[in-house]
Amino acid sequence: MRIFIKNLFIISLFILTASIAKAQKIGFVDIEVIKTTLGDFKKIETKLMGVKKSYEDTLKIMQTEFQQGVEAYQKQAALMNAEAKSKEEERLGGIRERVLKYNEEKFGNSGELARSQAEMVRPIMEKVKSAIEQVSKSDKLSAVFETSMTAFYDKKSDITFKILDIIKKREK
Repeated sequence: MRIFIKNLFIISLFILTASIAKAQKIGFVDIEVIKTTLGDFKKIETKLMGVKKSYEDTLKIMQTEFQQGVEAYQKQAALMNAEAKSKEEERLGGIRERVLKYNEEKFGNSGELARSQAEMVRPIMEKVKSAIEQVSKSDKLSAVFETSMTAFYDKKSDITFKILDIIKKREK
């Protein structure tokens, strides 16, 4: 009798879970379409490319300085005494460390470029998030997923253009 009640409970729980899952309405949004459609993203990308180019140019100069120093050292190493070699290796090590530090400070995961991007994109993403919330409420969606994270979705569930319409209406 206990096994029967236990099985009945499990079956009831399964049916209840299935019916709740069926009642949920889900939407999908393509952030890449939003990025390519909104002019603000294009402006940010242009600014970031300029900043990135500046950082890359400086890094290239630093790397060239280091490479030239290594080549000069290799040519003269045979003629140097131990103290001069040590001094030059220390100098080159310092240059190498500066290059690595600069690279990490500018291009690392928490570097200036990443921070600048996050700072510039934040206001636009807040607009997008607000529009997603508005569409979610009006369409009674229980969840919204980004399409790039999904293997398959029904195109009928795509709310990307509704979001774009809301953002464009707010900007007028």
